[in-house]
Amino acid sequence: ADFAEKNTKLMMLTTKRTSLSQLKRERDQALADQQKIEAGFVAREKAVDFIVALEKLAAETGYSVNIKTAEGGSSPDTLGFKVEFLGSYAGLANFWARLESFDYFISVSKMDVSESYDTVNKRNILRANLDIKVLTP
Repeated sequence: ADFAEKNTKLMMLTTKRTSLSQLKRERDQALADQQKIEAGFVAREKAVDFIVALEKLAAETGYSVNIKTAEGGSSPDTLGFKVEFLGSYAGLANFWARLESFDYFISVSKMDVSESYDTVNKRNILRANLDIKVLTP
């Protein structure tokens, strides 16, 4: 009887240890997820980081970009930007696909696309004007 009790107690402690290990892994994963989510918000004092990331994304997809803060486009929980892109149709499609998995939580509230003539390179280019809002913490 003494052996059976000790064996049962040992099994309970082993199960408890396994449960604690599992809880620690889940906690570590939750902390990592929390950090990733928090990184998706743009603190107002770090808006430049967002602009640099958006410029880099545009450059990687073959676009030149002009970014301005949107007058009246911000609210207590968002920052607003007016973004003008110049490039190709293929570049716009590539940019849009990459924007869907961008590191920040953004919303495109308006998009105007038109074709214009590049007098320097003597060719037609695509001009896309976007109103973008990014979430702030």
